[in-house]
Amino acid sequence: MNPDTRMKFVCGFLFDKNKKSVVLIRKNTPSWQAGYMNGVGGWIEVGEEPFDTMRREFDEEAGMRLDGWKHFCTLNNKDAVIHWFVDRVNYTIDHGHEKMTSVIRVTSPEPVYWCPVDQLGTLDLIPNTRWLIVMAMLGSDAIQGNVWPYDIWEPSMPYTGS
Repeated sequence: MNPDTRMKFVCGFLFDKNKKSVVLIRKNTPSWQAGYMNGVGGWIEVGEEPFDTMRREFDEEAGMRLDGWKHFCTLNNKDAVIHWFVDRVNYTIDHGHEKMTSVIRVTSPEPVYWCPVDQLGTLDLIPNTRWLIVMAMLGSDAIQGNVWPYDIWEPSMPYTGS
């Protein structure tokens, strides 16, 4: 059997207590993601487990070290494997009339925001981000008879349209 040489990543969504806000990052790189919002994540380093990568990446990019990440989905395509995680804090975010509130200490060149879930339709999201957020919000019993993590194959990135 041939070794799996695909690139390996993690990405995650942090929700507030009532799942009314989610943390998203506005991507600068890679070029096909530039300007779009996505979950926070990055490369899995050699010898690193996905959970440890998720914890490290969120700490590096959003300045928060969280230990409650749950693996809810693995997306596969011919080029990459992306392990998706979800976590929740036990407080709520008040956005007032703002579409996005930058309340997270930014430790990377890409800004990180708390975004109101009911405003996601107004944001420029990477195409699969919308349904992944819904899947993460619904929890492990989202599809009767199934449990996390889901294992999904999708077309290869980059996406060329909306």
